[in-house]
Amino acid sequence: MPYHIAICDDDESQLDSLRSLVSDWIRSLGHSCEILCYPSAEAFLFAYEEEKRWDILLLDIEMKEISGISLARRIREDGHRTEIIFITSHFEFVSEGYDVDALHYLTKPVPKDKLISVLDKAVGVAEIHHLHFPFSGDPGGRYRASPGQRKI
Repeated sequence: MPYHIAICDDDESQLDSLRSLVSDWIRSLGHSCEILCYPSAEAFLFAYEEEKRWDILLLDIEMKEISGISLARRIREDGHRTEIIFITSHFEFVSEGYDVDALHYLTKPVPKDKLISVLDKAVGVAEIHHLHFPFSGDPGGRYRASPGQRKI
């Protein structure tokens, strides 16, 4: 089964860049992936209410109506265990990320090697979570990747 990754950023060029980087990463692993991009937290929440299936979320912190931090709080209130990676130009929100158990913060512009490292970590954490908590993790068994292995 494919990974399900959402990218939420109100900057269209940032969305395109992140989508391209994530696509390159997943291809290098030899896995399939559904990557959906959302131009606002509201757009993401609309889709999220229909199906809570996300493995990894890349969230911009500063968006117009609802911030990435507020969006992450909403997801955690539902008890959904997904790996959250914040994308930001500002560090003043770092302490709030601990409240929502964010996996990592990346600064804009996002360096490709750093994003790959954090995505590998997200898959590894998700695998561990699935092995120890199979009923709250991934009932469909999607986590079968070896994060450090790449096709050459």
